[in-house]
Order: sequence, then C-alpha cells, then structure tokens
Amino acid sequence: MLKLVSRLDRRVFTPRVYFLAETDHFSLARLEQFEAGRSDYTVYRIPRAREVKQSYLTSVFSFAKAFVACLQPTNTHQVLKITLNLL
Repeated sequence: MLKLVSRLDRRVFTPRVYFLAETDHFSLARLEQFEAGRSDYTVYRIPRAREVKQSYLTSVFSFAKAFVACLQPTNTHQVLKITLNLL
C-alpha cells in the first residue's frame, strides 16, 4: 500500500489521513518510517473490523464499531482520494 501512496504527488495530496487498526503496530512503524520528517499527515487508530478467527456472526458488530469510528475523521477532512487495502 505504501508503494502506491508513495507515487502520489504530496504537494497535491496534503494533508494525508491514514486509518490503521489499533492492534497493527507493524504498519504504524512502516508508516512513520515512510513519512519521516513530514508533519502533513494524520493517523487514526480504529478497531479492527474482524479479528483473526473471529466468527462471522460477531464480526457484524465489530465491523459496525470500526465503521462508526471512521465516520468522524472522514467527515472532518476534505477527501480527494481514497485508497483501500481490501486484501
């Protein structure tokens, strides 16, 4: 995902807003390394939509919690582009 974002013109796509799962420490470290020396980005930590080995029945509720956590930040920032990691 960072390879894709690295190709964006940072003068056009600023500030950048990233959403990371609360339990994803590896991606946070990579993101901080990628954005080193820059201050024109924001990171929001949100609950995971579905944990590993979580039942599909209960994942409906955890998805709803994650979705609601994304509403306020997405309404706060003017969005020009949305890039999703769906895999």
